[in-house]
Amino acid sequence: MPREHLFKHWDKLKEDFIGRDMFLFLDFDGTLSPIASTPDEAVLPKENKLLLEKLVKARNCRVAVVSGRALADIRHHVMLKEMIYVGNHGFEIDGPEIHFESISSPEINRLLDRIKSELAAAFAPIEGAMIEDKGLTISLHYRLVSPADIPLVQKTFEKVCRVY
Repeated sequence: MPREHLFKHWDKLKEDFIGRDMFLFLDFDGTLSPIASTPDEAVLPKENKLLLEKLVKARNCRVAVVSGRALADIRHHVMLKEMIYVGNHGFEIDGPEIHFESISSPEINRLLDRIKSELAAAFAPIEGAMIEDKGLTISLHYRLVSPADIPLVQKTFEKVCRVY
């Protein structure tokens, strides 16, 4: 079955939405913000922020930004009080009338620290590879790695993580 983009049918759909309660779940990287070379370079365009401000003030609309970024990071990039923020792929949630933070045991925290250290050491020689500690999760960014080094990135990642 062929897939069609939602906005091809927007004129019909917007009539169906009138008077209904809606909950929008939006990703940050690649949806609200263009994909950037590094996570620090991602910026919420002004026009997208203005649209979000209108949506969160709408009587029948709730909006959540769902991201792999840490909760504090995604909140910093969007900076709207009325939003619901879902960080670390759901391990952290905060917003009006909701707050959740996954509890991790000291053993898990020590394990994540060890994995992060091993990944950082293993990827230090690979230009463009970055390890990001998000508290409850760790990410490997390799967008800036030379295409010729991608097999090395895969092999290195599997070698380090296979132990765990």
